[in-house]
Amino acid sequence: MKSIDKLSKSLLQSKSKAAAIFLDKCNTTSKREKFIKQLQIELAKYNLTVDIFGKCGPLKCARKSMNACYYRLKTTYYFYLAFEDSIAPDYITTSVLNGYLHNTVPIVYGGAKYTKFLPPDSYIDASLLGETMLAKEMFEIIQNKEWYQDFFKWRNHYVIKEAAGMDPCVLCDFINHPAWLDIRASYVHLRKWWNPYFRQKCGTRKSYFSF
Repeated sequence: MKSIDKLSKSLLQSKSKAAAIFLDKCNTTSKREKFIKQLQIELAKYNLTVDIFGKCGPLKCARKSMNACYYRLKTTYYFYLAFEDSIAPDYITTSVLNGYLHNTVPIVYGGAKYTKFLPPDSYIDASLLGETMLAKEMFEIIQNKEWYQDFFKWRNHYVIKEAAGMDPCVLCDFINHPAWLDIRASYVHLRKWWNPYFRQKCGTRKSYFSF
């Protein structure tokens, strides 16, 4: 596979810190905060850290002016933790864009099948490794510049950007298309069909299981 260009390589030379995350929701159903805490313990064995920006950490970013933090992310950090607040199929928020758009390698954590949505060999899936193995791999990648640069070869083939919201008129036309109107389907247990993991997320309160 074609290597990255000289300009991209030069932009990666300023990296000096392991990972960062922008975090404003401190208690989540995905329990990402527990994963991050344990990851910090494992990274400390290699003298590496995770810097937490936002309400849930000591470092702050002004929401109205994130440019300074984005610049710091781009120039200083090897990895960005794109950890989701919920674990659900196909659920990916824009947090992963913080990694791709600001010159870092995203480390993803969620319930989506990331191979369907993200360029191959461009990210690390934390849920497949666990905290101990992830910390070890992060350390080894940082020590191996060529390995780190390999994570950016996707730029030779892909462009990543946030998709625009769906036009409601297009959506209306779509759901009223004659072919779709001929389809008949019904679901007895709507909640289970809509979200197979609702029991884990909502707990056992009876009020959650009324339909």
